[in-house]
Amino acid sequence: TLLLDDPRFIKMKPTMIYALFAAILFGGLATGRSLLKLVFESAFQVTETGWRILTVRWACFFAFLAVLN
Repeated sequence: TLLLDDPRFIKMKPTMIYALFAAILFGGLATGRSLLKLVFESAFQVTETGWRILTVRWACFFAFLAVLN
């Protein structure tokens, strides 16, 4: 923004980050891996179905935030 003197980057940055998070989580589900499990496995004891549901919900949440922004 400072180099290009374009304020659109600051306005679009959250949207891009939310969309990236959603794409990463949905991509992990498409390959059969729950990426949240890799990060939070030591903190939470959840079944495989629970990890999948949690990942889908977080991915949908980030996609919703991207669209809302």
